[in-house]
Amino acid sequence: MRRLRALPQVATDWLDEIEVLAGGALGAEALAPLVGQAESLLVRMAGIAVAQGEEEATAVRRGLSYWPDVADLDIPSLG
Repeated sequence: MRRLRALPQVATDWLDEIEVLAGGALGAEALAPLVGQAESLLVRMAGIAVAQGEEEATAVRRGLSYWPDVADLDIPSLG
């Protein structure tokens, strides 16, 4: 968690929620808002990486290919 808190792209309140949820039952309803925030963060981070150049864009595409759940996300920078 310390490393995540050091990233400016990660909202502190989001990490606080994760810590609270990690201490209890992780039901789908409780996680739904966090999933949306995680998807938004992933889209922003992908955009930042792709902006660095084609080598990074290729690495992002390769990395995301391992996560079938991410394939449905709308990531404009990878379009």
